[in-house]
Amino acid sequence: MAAMALTTGCASHGTTHIYERPATPLRRYQIVVVEIASTVDAAGDVVSQLEQAIIGQLREQQFFAYVSSTAASPDQAFDLKLAVLVTDLRRVDIADRLQRGALAGRGTLEATIALIDGTSQQTFAKAKVTGTTSVDLLFSGTTAQAVHRVAEQVVAFVAQYR
Repeated sequence: MAAMALTTGCASHGTTHIYERPATPLRRYQIVVVEIASTVDAAGDVVSQLEQAIIGQLREQQFFAYVSSTAASPDQAFDLKLAVLVTDLRRVDIADRLQRGALAGRGTLEATIALIDGTSQQTFAKAKVTGTTSVDLLFSGTTAQAVHRVAEQVVAFVAQYR
């Protein structure tokens, strides 16, 4: 019963802090590549999950004619590069959640976003996004949830300036 009270109102969430807004609408771009990198050691699985989530959501929204990753298509010509750099990661896995429950705390993922014009190679928009897990006693409060929240924030940033 006490554990249930601890998790009430502790939903996962994401935030975006915009450093530089795009001056022109993003709808002028048709071919987009997503590049994910990390300054955090041992974040390889998170990088690949984040890449898949962002590309999947961008394709689902159909904002652009073509969306791929620089990892899958390194020589792909592009109009717009969406560069995402993972800068902080606090993991919470299923074992943590099962052993410690809400006491495992919140997992977080933080990344910076840069939009880069394919012709000029100039960065024209920047933001920082954060995804935070719930402290749910079930399986939703894990690092994968933080990855999903960051992907949502990235796609929402793009949608806002579409």
